[in-house]
Amino acid sequence: MLGSSMRQVNPLLLALVITSLWGCPAKTKPPDKPTEACATDNDCVLTARRLNHCCVGCAIPYAVARSRAAAIERWHRRHCKPGTFTCPKVDCNQPQTKQTAKCKQRRCVTEVTLGKPGSEPNH
Repeated sequence: MLGSSMRQVNPLLLALVITSLWGCPAKTKPPDKPTEACATDNDCVLTARRLNHCCVGCAIPYAVARSRAAAIERWHRRHCKPGTFTCPKVDCNQPQTKQTAKCKQRRCVTEVTLGKPGSEPNH
């Protein structure tokens, strides 16, 4: 009897496997693909925000191309309206460093130097 030796499959486990194989539909449309390239330091800015995250928390500012920073800001304006999300309260110890956005080899990079704690991001 083949049927008596087979174990019954848990429906919840089956649903989990199916979901992990096919994935869930995205809740938001991906942002426009901004350029990541830069020509000068002026093409780069600092931001502490991230795509798909309304909460900044203790994020240290990092360098991105101005067009990417603009895409992040557009996403935040659309999806992070006051009262639509709750961020955890965090007590951040700001590093004793200063971040500067620089263009190196056509990519925006974060240059970190000793300086005042928690440099203010441009965006």
